[in-house]
Amino acid sequence: MASSFYDGFSHDVPLRSVDADDDDEEPFPTSYCKSIICGSGKIESKCLVCLIATEPASSVFIDAYVKNKEENVLAKVYCGYETEDDIPVPLKKSKHKVCEIYQVTGQPGLFICQCYNKIQPEQSFSWVQQVFKYINCDKKSEIVVLSTEVLCDYKTDKPLSDIHPPFLSALYTSHTSPSSICPTLSQPNIISSLPAQIVVYCEVNDIKASFFVCYTDVINHDIMTVKSFLPILSLSSLSLLQENPEADKVLKDSLKNTESSLLYL
Repeated sequence: MASSFYDGFSHDVPLRSVDADDDDEEPFPTSYCKSIICGSGKIESKCLVCLIATEPASSVFIDAYVKNKEENVLAKVYCGYETEDDIPVPLKKSKHKVCEIYQVTGQPGLFICQCYNKIQPEQSFSWVQQVFKYINCDKKSEIVVLSTEVLCDYKTDKPLSDIHPPFLSALYTSHTSPSSICPTLSQPNIISSLPAQIVVYCEVNDIKASFFVCYTDVINHDIMTVKSFLPILSLSSLSLLQENPEADKVLKDSLKNTESSLLYL
């Protein structure tokens, strides 16, 4: 089971369909659901704000508009391994297969976490537990989560002609005041996997959290999808971040080899 979240309430939903043949399936190995953090030791400062990109498009946004060249990786998060010795050496050298945690230069309480690939639902619980413990997250922290979903997963009574992707929607924990930068995600839309696990964790532990999802009609992220996250830079919690003056160039370089594929609905 995994937690899905909408309108301030969490709901348990099955991770996959269940049929009569499931009794014969091999369960996931214990190590598959685990997450390991390989970092530079214990972090002394408390987390005031953490900006989390949960998939490739939002990670590209952070690369282009938020991070600067001076920021170094504090730690990497690996999923599916019992110990650090189990992690293959090529994987340790490839940033596109892991999550990375940064501490913003000159702002010891401001952290950035980027997932270059989506975390599997079965691994989300361990991921959240390990990462939030590592960055010293508590009730004084504020979490901002970014993600994307394909338009065909968006549920609405409006005709398709009235929907103009990409567009941003938001969801907040009960401890967080809604922002005016975009509409709130409406029922019956839900969130799942890592974003849902983060929001549920924050709700249960009285931590302020804001979740922003971009609905897009492309499979591979494009410039318009990535730029849809720009309004989050006006959030008061992210006011200490300085937008990269070379953002557009970095963005174009990041996407030059990416082919955008339309989903015709």
